[in-house]
Amino acid sequence: MTEEKEKLSKEQLETFAGWLKEKGIGHRCPVCNSNDWTLGDRLIRSEFFTPNVTTLGGPSMPMAFMLCNNCMYVRQFAAIPIGLVKAEKQEEDPGGE
Repeated sequence: MTEEKEKLSKEQLETFAGWLKEKGIGHRCPVCNSNDWTLGDRLIRSEFFTPNVTTLGGPSMPMAFMLCNNCMYVRQFAAIPIGLVKAEKQEEDPGGE
């Protein structure tokens, strides 16, 4: 049941596909030139980079993705601006700083 909750809904997949079309994003793979893609059925996470630091569970950005069905190249797009998820509000510092 948890796995189903993690998957994008039909509406979210339609939103993603519509956004790609609206933005005029081409579907030619930059690696193999194929035009055969699958939209990812869940979001992935891109963690923020800090030099010389390994962080588990730190700040990250949710990403929607497309997978080339020929060479398996992955294209990623920020999910929040697309409208697939809402941005989390930053908690204010109780100390007023």
